[in-house]
Amino acid sequence: MSLNIGTDITIKSHLLISGESGSGKSVAMNGLIIECLLENPQNQVILIDAKLVEFNRYRSIADVFIEIEDIAIALEKIKMVMMNRYHEMTKSDSVEWSGGHIYVFIDEIAELICNE
Repeated sequence: MSLNIGTDITIKSHLLISGESGSGKSVAMNGLIIECLLENPQNQVILIDAKLVEFNRYRSIADVFIEIEDIAIALEKIKMVMMNRYHEMTKSDSVEWSGGHIYVFIDEIAELICNE
């Protein structure tokens, strides 16, 4: 069974796409990646591909991480950027970040967890 949902991803803090093989996960993710890349030049799109298959085509226009060590470093840096943003928002009494968004796409998270 397939469920179609429409939402504004710019107001969502997290999104999980799951499904069986052939259900369109890659098509959905690729559409979202393109939209995030085109939406705002300030956006940062980070692609994590532990299986080395899905995100190769984006290497020239987005940050693509494939090695476990590089993935761990990238995720730690993202965490630090987010913490800095939270501190900046706290100082300015704002609940919304005014700069670009950071979008992190992880393909095959199970593969990443198993290789940890």
